[in-house]
Amino acid sequence: MKHTALTTALATLTLFSVSALPGSNAPAEHSSLYSAPEAESFQQPLQKLAADVVQGENLMKDKKNKKGSSLLQSAIVSLKKKLGTLPRGYHDEIHSLLGISYEALGNTRDALTSYEASLRLSSRNPKVLFRRAGLLRAQGDCGRAERAYEETLWLMNNNKHEVLYALADCQSILGKEEQAARTLEKAYLAKPDHAPTLRRLIANRKKELADAETPAEKAELEAAIASDLSTILRVDQNDREAGIELAELLLLNADPLIHADRINEAGAIALRFAERSSYKDAESVRLLFDAQIKKGDFAAAEKTVQLGLAASPDSQQLLDAQRQFELQRSIDEKSLPKESPDEALSLN
Repeated sequence: MKHTALTTALATLTLFSVSALPGSNAPAEHSSLYSAPEAESFQQPLQKLAADVVQGENLMKDKKNKKGSSLLQSAIVSLKKKLGTLPRGYHDEIHSLLGISYEALGNTRDALTSYEASLRLSSRNPKVLFRRAGLLRAQGDCGRAERAYEETLWLMNNNKHEVLYALADCQSILGKEEQAARTLEKAYLAKPDHAPTLRRLIANRKKELADAETPAEKAELEAAIASDLSTILRVDQNDREAGIELAELLLLNADPLIHADRINEAGAIALRFAERSSYKDAESVRLLFDAQIKKGDFAAAEKTVQLGLAASPDSQQLLDAQRQFELQRSIDEKSLPKESPDEALSLN
């Protein structure tokens, strides 16, 4: 994998300690395949109900929503009636809409039953296959989910990275680590800026880093981790988790005389998150402080820690930073040469 010019400089590092970024199994990762189909993609007699299901699912994504729940419950009643009035050629779509409705309401058992009924009537619907596989994976049935994801891949022209990522997760759970690593690499090659894939690669690299024996191996892994974090942040500048970790990495062992660009970038990342939180994000404020100290901008560092403590007065990170700053200032003052009496008289 290619590394940016920024992260190539990290090859001089030998070790860093940052929090893990495990890949999540949440359906939200699969934004394209997991989104409900457009209402217009359904046959005309079902489009109004499909629009209600799409709206209801969207309303239910963030939290329990009474309007969304009401829309979905009403749609379920109407869809069941349609099973008795519309010809069999509509039934695969009806069952798929029932599955989406049940899943949005948290009824995974009926959702899975509906998806399987839809697939018995139309087995080549990749979105229904993908949703069914996701429910199987969530229920811990990765054996069946693995086969479902493999079947989905055969039908996919676009967004294969989402299926490959989920398949790799199943393979890892099943203990097929080498196969999972190959599948994850395929997911990366299919879409190099897919954040969930990058996070899983980062987690894998950290495991390798713990076992690395030579400085060269460690440097290569560290540079790859930094490159992946930089890509995540480039795609979404508001990704705080990636930003904080990248800033930590850029600052670690950074020599102001050699790594000024790294320190400046770390400071810029930390400043963005500090300002966005009105300096309530103590972690980003502390990183900004550390970058300013490394640059020798003590006036800015003092102001930063003051702003941070005003917003988070009990933050141990910032209280430690304040003590560090005061200690450093005391040392600097003591190191200043004292005037002799003769020098003082000559000035007067």
